[in-house]
Amino acid sequence: MPKLREVVSYIEEVFDPALAARWDNTGLQLGAPDWEADKVMVALDPLPEIIREAAEKKINLLVTHHPLFFNPVKSLDISRGEGLAAALCIKNGIALYAAHTSFDRASGGLNDFLAGRLGIMNARPLERVYDNRSEPVGFGRIGNLKAPITASALLGRVKKALSAESVRLTGGPGGKIKTVAVCGGSGADMLEIAAESGADAFITGDVKYHQALAALSLGICLVDAGHQGTELPAMEHLAARLREKFREKGRKISVENCLTRVSPWKDI
Repeated sequence: MPKLREVVSYIEEVFDPALAARWDNTGLQLGAPDWEADKVMVALDPLPEIIREAAEKKINLLVTHHPLFFNPVKSLDISRGEGLAAALCIKNGIALYAAHTSFDRASGGLNDFLAGRLGIMNARPLERVYDNRSEPVGFGRIGNLKAPITASALLGRVKKALSAESVRLTGGPGGKIKTVAVCGGSGADMLEIAAESGADAFITGDVKYHQALAALSLGICLVDAGHQGTELPAMEHLAARLREKFREKGRKISVENCLTRVSPWKDI
């Protein structure tokens, strides 16, 4: 039976924790090295509802994109929030690992997935750092579409590709859109980099009011597809990468996707 330390080492061969941003808390969040880890479930967030699904399925390792512990923890109320999530994990023997900005920045990670899903060809990183194979990686991607399209057509493509119910659009070039940048999650702080890199449009989430105004000033089409909207579709890709790695290692470790959907927003 594979142990947690072994499975974590496989995960980190795919998504190198050295790529994580300094402000991040990528890595093992909860568990002991000798815990068994042969049943993995992948989810966006380590919410109590998600952990209950994992417990019902006898999962012993939950891999999430967002970390359970992001800021320093001074106390844990186990009746709610992260305290309840931690208590449920311990009660049910579920280890928790977060592949956050290591997945965002990696070659073949979240942003490469988004670029491919949106039809962005010859994608390269917006922010350039290098992985342990000296390949350029980083936050965001930029590349070209097969043929120029209108802002309206781009909006339709984003909604269809990401199964997004709500997408916002601001700004826009005078003509059609050919060069497109994307950054999953909360990437609007890369707006100026996208514009300076020649993007006609930038797709991300969590766009603030003044960032939307900046897009108007820069003459770039800015699409806000939501934080969850730009990350949740990539969880199936994360799971697929892990399955591939476990097969490569010759280990019988099952990987499944979380079926529970939790959104903090309600349509009224």
